[in-house]
Amino acid sequence: GSAADSILADIQSGAARLEQAGERFTLTMSDAALFKEGTAELHEKGQALLDRVAAGLKPLAAREFVVGAHSDNAPVK
Repeated sequence: GSAADSILADIQSGAARLEQAGERFTLTMSDAALFKEGTAELHEKGQALLDRVAAGLKPLAAREFVVGAHSDNAPVK
C-alpha cells in the first residue's frame, strides 16, 4: 500500500493522531509508538513509523513543516 495508507493504519491503531485546523494539520505520535518506556532511543517500530510519515510527507516538499517534541519527567534508564 501507499505511505498514506500506512499512516492511516497507524492513526486507526492509536499510534498517531491527525488533526486539522484550517490549512494546518497536526500529526501527533504517541511516545509508546516511538520509544521503549524510560529510554530516549527509538525502537524499531518507532523508526518504521517515522519512515512512513517521512515518505507520506515527501510529496508535499513545497510546504512548510514544523517538528516539535515533548518529553515526560520519567528518568531515562
